[in-house]
Amino acid sequence: MWGRKFPQAMDWILSVQEQALRTRTSFSAFGRPMRLPSRDEENDAAVKRKAVDYPCQCIPGTNRILVYGRGYVQIQECDSVVKLWDGNQYVQGSVVHAGYKPIVEVILANGQSFYCSPEHRLLLLNGRKSGTWKTAHQLTMETQALNLCITDEVGNPDGNINIPPEHNTTHWKAPNGVHNTNLLSWDMITDPCELGVVLGRLASDGSVTQSRALRWIIAEHEKDILPYLQKILSVFPVKYRCIAEPKNNPNYRPLYYLDIASVMLARQYESLGVKTRIPEIMWNNTELLRGFLRGWFDGDGSVQVDKRSNTCSIVLTMGKPMIHTHYPEDIQEALLLFGIRSVVSRTPYSVRICTRTRDSILFRDKIGFINKDKQNKIPTTSGKLGWRSERIRSARYTGDAVDMYDVVNTETGRFMTEGFIVHNSTAADILKRGLVELDKRGVDLALQVHDEFLCDGYYPETLFECLKNIGPFDTPFELNYYNRWQ
Repeated sequence: MWGRKFPQAMDWILSVQEQALRTRTSFSAFGRPMRLPSRDEENDAAVKRKAVDYPCQCIPGTNRILVYGRGYVQIQECDSVVKLWDGNQYVQGSVVHAGYKPIVEVILANGQSFYCSPEHRLLLLNGRKSGTWKTAHQLTMETQALNLCITDEVGNPDGNINIPPEHNTTHWKAPNGVHNTNLLSWDMITDPCELGVVLGRLASDGSVTQSRALRWIIAEHEKDILPYLQKILSVFPVKYRCIAEPKNNPNYRPLYYLDIASVMLARQYESLGVKTRIPEIMWNNTELLRGFLRGWFDGDGSVQVDKRSNTCSIVLTMGKPMIHTHYPEDIQEALLLFGIRSVVSRTPYSVRICTRTRDSILFRDKIGFINKDKQNKIPTTSGKLGWRSERIRSARYTGDAVDMYDVVNTETGRFMTEGFIVHNSTAADILKRGLVELDKRGVDLALQVHDEFLCDGYYPETLFECLKNIGPFDTPFELNYYNRWQ
């Protein structure tokens, strides 16, 4: 239909595409040049498309960005104008919806994966430690070893901690609620870090019993942390119990239980989704996330010390039930927000998350253990931090297309997502907004090439005043009357 309405424009498009295949350059309708990828970089179909269209770089809507005042949130849940982390500082930018795009998976040597569109540019570190940008599509054809740049430790983005309240238990004999139900809530612990600690410790070395009681289990060798946990949980009616050593088993060591019999707390805990991944509220507050990681590592973590080099690694071991959950990837991503790199290794029976040796001192200072014995095992010096990057193992097209978003026109031209530094879009998404504004005003748009709109008919200049400020940016434009297709 479009080709029948504008046959001369279609002829022009075909001629531009043929020239692009021959010379690997493209010219707009007004003669503005643009370099296109070489044959080694991209195939002919991609070059023909880029000759008459500006590619949009974007990421899946489930990818997270760090927003000031809200925390680490999914990009699809962000407002149109945000203040977000670019890897070093907070900058102003805007989030736009980019539609469905094919997806590329960038697989890293540490077991982590990063997803984005083929045209999205990623910041890499080369042998001279200087940064360079490459698209995900280029990585699919790359043979040499490359390093994907990670973020520095994030600034404090603390957002609100909103734990969904649980309503009183009802029964047909008590429609207004059972009178003796303990109306308890996790909000009663006011310190975010302490709340994260007890939730993390419950997720690692705790359980919800069949009678809907919450139970923290502390072993004999770590009983020194009991007073700390009891102090935090003192806002609730806590029962302390010690399972004494049986006489017929000399190798048995006692266990200590801290129990809270509260159906409402148990429901709140389960509604957070703690069993399968880091709860959403944890990403909204730095101190809450820090405490959750501290509690989890204190329960299932250990310190492996190399006495010869006086270095160590922090190792978190998860059992078989955690293999198919999101926890390994979530914890790895959460550690990156504190600048701590880690490696995930899997066996049929367990998952191990091991921090980089050079980052163990960062773990001690930024996360740490509750248990003083574990904390004191970490050497005070662990060598230089080294490159803030992760080695790329491979990149591949997944064959799927997902709903994608992007950040446009940040002050520094980049932003952080999933712990890595990527480039933001500029003209591509500004043009999308311009197309919408002109369509609202009844302009007959014949073609859009790169950053130019070709409109069919004569329109006064005042009609295009809407293009001067698209969103929060200053977007100056130039109007020319052109008779090429008449």
